[in-house]
Amino acid sequence: MVQRCLIVDDSQAFLSSARALLESQGMIVACALSGEEALALARSAKPDLALVDVELAEEDGSALARSLIAQEPTLRVVLISAYELEDVAELVGACGASGFISKIALGRAAIEALSES
Repeated sequence: MVQRCLIVDDSQAFLSSARALLESQGMIVACALSGEEALALARSAKPDLALVDVELAEEDGSALARSLIAQEPTLRVVLISAYELEDVAELVGACGASGFISKIALGRAAIEALSES
């Protein structure tokens, strides 16, 4: 069961709402606006899961996912996006992510469903 989550997105508004949602569902959430911040938080906060946006402002989310996995091999990384899975499926497989969740479907139930698959 995922308890600690790191969300990486370049939108402060999305981070705030996603954090509020997941915290209301009993999760401990850390947020990062950049890859550098995400790598540092992955080391210090020791999350169970990182939710990484596919399209970050100045970075490639799939490249960041690879870096997070290389740095923290036990960390499950899941890509998130406003796009649907069909649009980003190739990226998910290529970067080693454990799965994908659409931002619209984001919530503890979607995270736990990925853990069961």
